Amino acid sequence: MARLAEALGHDPSNYRGLQKRAKAAFIRRFWDGAQNLFVDRPLHRPELGENLSQLTQAIAACFDLLPETCDRARLAADLTALDGRIGIATPPMQGFVFSSLEKLGADDRIHAVLARQWFYPEMLDQGTLPEFWPNSGQVMQSFCQGGGPMISWALTYYVLGIRPTAPGFRRFAVKPTPGELAFARGVCPTPHGPIAVEWRRQPDGRLDLAVQAPDACVREATR
Repeated sequence: MARLAEALGHDPSNYRGLQKRAKAAFIRRFWDGAQNLFVDRPLHRPELGENLSQLTQAIAACFDLLPETCDRARLAADLTALDGRIGIATPPMQGFVFSSLEKLGADDRIHAVLARQWFYPEMLDQGTLPEFWPNSGQVMQSFCQGGGPMISWALTYYVLGIRPTAPGFRRFAVKPTPGELAFARGVCPTPHGPIAVEWRRQPDGRLDLAVQAPDACVREATR
């Protein structure tokens, strides 16, 4: 809200103060320092017990709600362990997980999540983007979930590396997260026309990058 207020020319100080108070209250109520995790506690139905969820940690990281004492490397490892200790976010919510790994400085772990959660036969054989994971045991109510296309955003944003830096891709950057891939190629539609990116890893580890974009889209330099 503070950033929106600034963009509209309003004083953002009230929103910054509200965020600071909300963050302190959130940490005080839900942070477990020993586990280095936020614990879901149903305040109105305590009989449901406590729970650890991937989505809660991811949203907290995305919106700068982590305490100063958080071990970020440990949190990133827990988010990607997929060992059953932490409940896995549903497919439409995985975008928060990918974004949180970037915020934690662990974008190299994104490919492990893609490989283990998305690119396996039961998921690929769906032919659509379902509400729940095929092997979760949950009753599937939607085989074409509205939030399912999140994976196409993740592949475009992280693997191809096409990132808008201004509305409508008027300005954009290309910053791939290659993982162990040897190459990637794809196209991102924009209001001004498609942006095409292809990159290949060279023997010395550098990426050979080719970008084609409409004249109305200005590419920004990246480090």
